[in-house]
Amino acid sequence: MQAKYPTGAVKYCTDTWLIWTENLVTAYINQHPHFGVTVTSPIEGCHATLKAYLQRSHGDLRDVFNRLKLFWSAQHTSIESTVAQQQLRPKHSVNIPLFTAVLQHVHTYALQKILQERAKLHAKGSRPSSSCTCSIQQSMGLPCYHTIWQRQQESGAIRLEDIHPHWYITRPELGPNSRLLVSHPLPILNPLPVQGR
Repeated sequence: MQAKYPTGAVKYCTDTWLIWTENLVTAYINQHPHFGVTVTSPIEGCHATLKAYLQRSHGDLRDVFNRLKLFWSAQHTSIESTVAQQQLRPKHSVNIPLFTAVLQHVHTYALQKILQERAKLHAKGSRPSSSCTCSIQQSMGLPCYHTIWQRQQESGAIRLEDIHPHWYITRPELGPNSRLLVSHPLPILNPLPVQGR
């Protein structure tokens, strides 16, 4: 850009717009559902956990597969335990009338995010403006403070349909009209022989 355009134009862009890069990128990203994952580090963390479970970088395919089965089983057990604890003993901060309809059905992380959004309502002190430009509904699938205020006026509780199924403890089964395509598993073929260096 510096080679192609005049110095004044480049200076205008860097001094006026590029100082707001994080806000500009966030405004674009928050138009799409990402559920809070905007970096690759969670995937890298999963990859590191998997590699640590495998423990070695060499071995045959059968050994790797057997270790992966153990890993999946351990992960499944850990997730089931965490979910059961959330359902049996919800955190004190989310055990409030606002969440009576969703407490046993939605993960605690999502409920805490809703509480953060409700704090915006208390900070403003009165009825929110009628025009909603909040991005939390598109990006996270959670109600914004406008919806929270409306629910408090109606019934005093958030509805389950206000929350995206991504946050449900037990996700609903996909119906025949679902946009998610179910693909048939590919057959497992014999591995190719390893070529030496």
